[in-house]
Amino acid sequence: MNHMVLIRRLLADLSLWLIVAGAFLSVYVATFAVPSTAIVPHLGFVAALWLGLAALRILALEADQQARAVAAAEHLLALAKNRYQAGITTYLEVVTAQSAALSNQRAAVQLLTRRMAASVGPVEALGGGWRESDLPSRDAILARGSPPAAAAPAAATR
Repeated sequence: MNHMVLIRRLLADLSLWLIVAGAFLSVYVATFAVPSTAIVPHLGFVAALWLGLAALRILALEADQQARAVAAAEHLLALAKNRYQAGITTYLEVVTAQSAALSNQRAAVQLLTRRMAASVGPVEALGGGWRESDLPSRDAILARGSPPAAAAPAAATR
């Protein structure tokens, strides 16, 4: 194993431990410190930010593994289809491979949903957020998706 890869892995593990230790420290200080100290509100912000970033990092690693699982399931499906078309196996193998591929794809979508939900935490910890009134209207979104008026006739003449 390359020593640079080993160093990167050790630093990544160390950073995760520091994040977790910082979160526990902030919870401890926020719980047992005198509430009038000026540092307590800031530790809550830091803990929320650290925990949110740690969750995003862990979910990103999960997403990478899930993407590999989806690719492997799709490869297995292609192999099963080839074996069926060659007459080597029954269609049951194809259906089983399709089921596995669908299951992996659904897990990837659920993981993406979890990542999107987890990305809200650090934004809110930094003081961000949104209101429904800040979002663009349905008509504004649809207007962005339509092609420009000058490009439409040119495409129709081809």
